[in-house]
Amino acid sequence: VLLLDHVFVVTLTGVLLFMCAALGHMMLRRLGVIDDSAIDALAFSVALGARLLATAILLAVAVVGVRESVLLEVLIGAGTSGRREMPLLPALLQQAAGELKHKAGKPALMLVGVMAIGMTIQAVAPPLGYDTLMYHVRIPTQFLERGALFVPEDNLHVAYVGLLHSLYLPLIAAQAPAGC
Repeated sequence: VLLLDHVFVVTLTGVLLFMCAALGHMMLRRLGVIDDSAIDALAFSVALGARLLATAILLAVAVVGVRESVLLEVLIGAGTSGRREMPLLPALLQQAAGELKHKAGKPALMLVGVMAIGMTIQAVAPPLGYDTLMYHVRIPTQFLERGALFVPEDNLHVAYVGLLHSLYLPLIAAQAPAGC
């Protein structure tokens, strides 16, 4: 069962990351600012898409409330919005890997692969650190439990909760073991 929990977390996070990349790529294409560099296009697509999705989640839960149904509707809307970009992303990832291999060599590509594996292993571990337990996961979990955004009485760390913490909400709502 533990292995399936890890597969679930990695899959769910991968889907969320893929959705962010699709949203960001769509916006960059609409703005006409996609660079010739596949590495840059992929990095900026993920970063912009994560901000767009986090903003959409934050706005929706601020207006309607922090509920699983609201999160699901935002994710369906984001997936629908970025659906035309999704088929383009595997080729973009392959181009970025080829560009990295060409510009920095095979050792750099292997280093990125090792880092990705290391980050994946770290991502599936249960939360252990003080920061994670006190506000990265705890406060978004409290938002979900209460069904609203609020300032917890017993936790002044709420000031550290930023926009990207709203991306934790779908993972916590799905009861992903690494996010609970």
